[in-house]
Amino acid sequence: MKISNFLIGLGLLTASYGVLADGLSDARDLVEAGAPQLALQQLDRDMPQASQDARPDWQRLQWQLLGKIGEADDVLKRAAALPDDAPADVKHAVALLAARAALEKGDGSLARSYLAQLLWVLPSDKNEYRELRTLTVQSHLLPQPDAEVASVMLRYQQEFGVNSALLHTYALAMLSAGRTADVNWARSQLPDSDPLAALIDAAGGQLSDDATKQRLQTVINSDVSADMLLQARKVAAQMNAPELQIQINERLLNLPAPSGEADAAALWKAYRSLTQSFGNVRLLLFGSDAGWADLARESATGAPVMARAIWSYLAREAKDSALRSSAQQQLLEQLLAQHLDRAALRLFESAWPDLPSSAFNPVVRYRLGQLALDAGEYKLAAGLWQGLESVPEGVDAADWQVRSAMLFARQGDWVAVKDSVSAWLGQTTAASSVAGWQVLETLRLLSQQPAMTAAAQDLLVRMLPVVAPVQRRVVLHRLGRLADAAKQPLQAAQWYLQAAMQLPQADDFAAQSRLDAAASLDNAGLHEDAAMQYRLVLKTSTDAAQQAAASYALGAR
Repeated sequence: MKISNFLIGLGLLTASYGVLADGLSDARDLVEAGAPQLALQQLDRDMPQASQDARPDWQRLQWQLLGKIGEADDVLKRAAALPDDAPADVKHAVALLAARAALEKGDGSLARSYLAQLLWVLPSDKNEYRELRTLTVQSHLLPQPDAEVASVMLRYQQEFGVNSALLHTYALAMLSAGRTADVNWARSQLPDSDPLAALIDAAGGQLSDDATKQRLQTVINSDVSADMLLQARKVAAQMNAPELQIQINERLLNLPAPSGEADAAALWKAYRSLTQSFGNVRLLLFGSDAGWADLARESATGAPVMARAIWSYLAREAKDSALRSSAQQQLLEQLLAQHLDRAALRLFESAWPDLPSSAFNPVVRYRLGQLALDAGEYKLAAGLWQGLESVPEGVDAADWQVRSAMLFARQGDWVAVKDSVSAWLGQTTAASSVAGWQVLETLRLLSQQPAMTAAAQDLLVRMLPVVAPVQRRVVLHRLGRLADAAKQPLQAAQWYLQAAMQLPQADDFAAQSRLDAAASLDNAGLHEDAAMQYRLVLKTSTDAAQQAAASYALGAR
């Protein structure tokens, strides 16, 4: 017994060494297979048991993966715990990754400590040396520009020339810190058309109010970062330009990941304040809804920001429900015309939490639903489109019904899926290839719901005349599956056989349909017909598995 236990233990130990020996190779295979996270987990788990000689190769792969998928906090934690006996090339790679991670975390001092290790010996790789010097400039800007950054930046440019991206980073950081004197030389290297040049000009205080507003408008009309918009807003606030501030706030709210300074409620408040100030000039009082609506229409071309502000007031506070509905639509469409899609959705969500469909007319419901769908707000989109019977003029209703069906399927609203596909079929005579596949996938999901199999079957039958043969045979095969599940083998066989004959050429799909038909025919007791299908598969199929299945079925008779 003891000998047996010893042999078993020895076998397990030998096997474990084999696993460890192959662990690095396995991790590389996982990387090659597209699973770097899994590979990294395996390296972390097994590296402590790797031999001392093999460990450097494990570390090299580990840090290669961290360079691709590592989070900044994790990289910094691992870098601090790097063993002293790590190979020099690993230490080099770790220092570079840690410097980048420290910059990502806004810790310029920590980044410089790692960069100093790399710059102690002049790197032979010119591209890497330039990157290290670039990172060094950036490190002096974080968390705030320090006293040395201007001279460090100047030395960089003297050695490497103009780096536009770095120049922008430097100039904006200095401008935000109020160090305008250190920005002037950078401004001279920027073309007038550069939005950062426009921002520096506006912040310099040397232009007239009209010229400053024009330069700020250049910034607003450009695709710029939140930091630039915030700096522009500061300048606009100093010169009391509320319309510019509103535009800046709209664009802040429109960013994919809005700045913490973007506030939908504050934007509604700014709209109302601007409306009030304009009303004081025009002697209009809140409550004079018709007069406000006329003024908004008059302002649409010459003063679009004012028009949006007025419509925002009427959209929430107009006493007449028809005017309130019209104002909502006007505000939304004018925001969309300015490409402020995300801002529009966030504004409406702020004023009407959860976007109840009862609050809006069909046009607004459709457009908000589209915005919510684009933003991945699927529950909101489904709520807005649920029960919507019409879409705005110019919108392809059939395309919308397909997208609605897919959306409702995502939400598990199977009755709405059925209704949307039914509506699509009611007005479609020839489905596009894309729409056909989308509906097929949606009906596949619908057919998996026990209470919806009959509805799915009916819709699949209705699809047959509107799709091309390559999709029709998929529909027919699905119908065969449903009939099989319903214990209707004769009906199933008919569907499968129709699927097999939809295209003139015999292929693997047709062969599979014949195999499924043969199984159903056997179940129905029609064994000769089933045998004929198996022989046809042997004659036409090039798939080894299908050939084997048909051969086995015939041999088992």
